[in-house]
Amino acid sequence: MRLLVARKPDRQFVKKLRKAGFESVFLPLITIKPLKKKFHPNYDWLLVTSANAARAMAPFLKRNRSLKVAAVGPATAGVLKKIGIKPKSPKRSAGAASLLSFFKKQKIRGKRFLYPTSNLASDALKKGLEKMGGKVEQVAAYRTVPQKGVSVKLRRIFKKRIDGVLFFSPSGVKNFPKRLAKNIPMIPFGKTTAQAMRARGFKPAFIPSQSNETIFIRELKKYFSGFRLSPE
Repeated sequence: MRLLVARKPDRQFVKKLRKAGFESVFLPLITIKPLKKKFHPNYDWLLVTSANAARAMAPFLKRNRSLKVAAVGPATAGVLKKIGIKPKSPKRSAGAASLLSFFKKQKIRGKRFLYPTSNLASDALKKGLEKMGGKVEQVAAYRTVPQKGVSVKLRRIFKKRIDGVLFFSPSGVKNFPKRLAKNIPMIPFGKTTAQAMRARGFKPAFIPSQSNETIFIRELKKYFSGFRLSPE
């Protein structure tokens, strides 16, 4: 099976896919550009829901190491750990929604949250925490722009057989040409990306039970072996 992976090349992920029997072609559909913003440190929590947000906030975190940090999953937590930050993270990651479940067990009424996102992010997490009594400031810490030359590169890739496309962000979905989406499994890494796919008219082949690379690849293997997995 040959998969198009809509993100930057990742050696470890390539190895995991190869071990599961997949050939992979990596092509980032977007470019990340951190925005130059100054954040004051008067927050109780920093919410980090993507590896891109973790990288964008790295300088701020290095200056404010006492700030509590909540990360959405293993990949995001891994980026934070590389810069010396040990975040709190839900045991089961299912996108930003898993942070809502995590904070339901905390006393957050009156607590202040800084929530750095992309310029295209939804405010579902913000609204959820505010219903619990939290005070959330959601700010654009980086913006996503289309990768140059994507159309030409995609045409070259699709000249050979592609058995499925893996998406890791709503922005990647937005920049994928609809004409290439016919009769090919489109698979999101999490629920937020799946929602973006549906909004664009793409039907997710299935949604992984957790936003975890190991589980994702395990479920990919099941899907391509004929197992029926949930598209919800």
